[in-house]
Amino acid sequence: MIVAYAKETGSTALVTGVYYGEVVLPEDGNYIEGAFELPQQGDLPNLDPVLKIDLSTTILYYDYVSRDSVFAQLGDLQKKLTEAEGINKRLAEESNANQLALMELHMLVLSVVSPDEG
Repeated sequence: MIVAYAKETGSTALVTGVYYGEVVLPEDGNYIEGAFELPQQGDLPNLDPVLKIDLSTTILYYDYVSRDSVFAQLGDLQKKLTEAEGINKRLAEESNANQLALMELHMLVLSVVSPDEG
């Protein structure tokens, strides 16, 4: 089994994938290969399980986060996404305006320079 993870703080990491058998993994990821035991997932009210690994012991475990905090994070991320989309649209418009200005400048330069000079 191969466990892919995103390092957090200290020796704790968030598990981003669990792979069995022969797989091709990106070179830039963090992986540990071994005979891991997947823990049993508890059913706790209003809590969502998050699979983690202790890198010092290579033990997989579930951490539980409040659904309220997950929904709050989701709301924050949606707000940031909306803001980023607005910025992206503005930058695309500016890029188009810059390209048009460069084309006009190019046409102006071509009209000033005689064919023998250029």
